[in-house]
Amino acid sequence: MIAVPFNEATAEQKRHLKFAFGDQNRYGHLLALTEYAYDKGEERITLPVENPILKPDWTDWTLPGAPEAFLRSSETVVNTKKLDFARRVPKNIRGEMKQYFSGKGFKSFACLTVIGKGSVIGIVNIESNQEFGSDEVQNEVAKTMQPFCAVLSQIIQREIR
Repeated sequence: MIAVPFNEATAEQKRHLKFAFGDQNRYGHLLALTEYAYDKGEERITLPVENPILKPDWTDWTLPGAPEAFLRSSETVVNTKKLDFARRVPKNIRGEMKQYFSGKGFKSFACLTVIGKGSVIGIVNIESNQEFGSDEVQNEVAKTMQPFCAVLSQIIQREIR
């Protein structure tokens, strides 16, 4: 997923926005899913990311997964059967997310940050048909995939120029 400042997002990226709620002007970034490892199941989606300057209590509003990893600048692991929602995520969005993941063939996914020039510029999602145990897997996946994310950061930054 590529991080795009909300005010620089294209009309297409905004058209693929999922799980947005409330005043969309509060979002600082969008995370656009642009590349997949395989063509099967490929879809274009964009996820909203709170703007911590406009929402100092962003932890109460943030969607689980990539948006949370982006704002924390740290990897996160999500069990799709036991989604852990921030307290202010509306019930209808919770329901939409549960429905979305119920149709997927994976049980867990890890979101790894791609850092460039001192900030998060993207997220790599790794899906699994196993239910991850959060802490142990987070550390192992991060350690294993960090070199890949570092190389990916260099590639993304060259393409942005």
